[in-house]
Amino acid sequence: MNTVDAYLDEMFNGLADTGSNGRRTLAETEDHLRAAVADGIARGLPEERAEREAVARFGPPGAVTGPVRRAEQSARLVAAGTRLRGQLPNALSGAWLLAGLWLVLLGASYGVGGLGLAVVHRAHPRPPCVSCSDAGQIVHERGVAAGVFLALGLLLLAVRWLAVRQTRFAPAPRSWPMVAAAAFVLIAAANVIGWPELADGLLAERGSGVEQDFVTAGVALGSAIPLAVWGLVRRRRRQP
Repeated sequence: MNTVDAYLDEMFNGLADTGSNGRRTLAETEDHLRAAVADGIARGLPEERAEREAVARFGPPGAVTGPVRRAEQSARLVAAGTRLRGQLPNALSGAWLLAGLWLVLLGASYGVGGLGLAVVHRAHPRPPCVSCSDAGQIVHERGVAAGVFLALGLLLLAVRWLAVRQTRFAPAPRSWPMVAAAAFVLIAAANVIGWPELADGLLAERGSGVEQDFVTAGVALGSAIPLAVWGLVRRRRRQP
């Protein structure tokens, strides 16, 4: 292998994964070296010496490949930032929708939990556990919580709907159903293991909210299933 070919091979390795810029740089370098070798031979130099002089004048391969690689990496970072900025409104829209839907479902779960406790209390007037507060008070607290969560969730969903319809606010990303389903599965798991008791621990005494955690987990899991089915159907429709 002659000197020019060895140089070009080394440069080719250094320009790996640089795309069209790397291909153009390699082609221009080869043209320049071949011309320099031809000029040296025209001046009476042996071919091998002409190749060595051409390569020596051009400089080490890293001096050429380094700037090309850095430019390619910068271009990719800029492109990634542009894509991220383009996807950010959709991500915010999806998070907004998820928050509103979860508040509605959380309100529904507290309503169901309170209703279930009321039924149990009516059938068994004694407190359901030794450390519980008065069951009627717990039912009242859960009813208030259900109303607050439902109102906040419906308000968020209504405002988002108006924003999408009236101001052309970005819609949720197409992957939103699967993301929401995964989030609800995680919420269900968190409630089942009793961590971190974000809402119930603030609304009732310790020991009175265990069944509510399971109700909330059931509502979350029950919501995750249709969302996952919806996401799979949308994905299949996109496939040719």
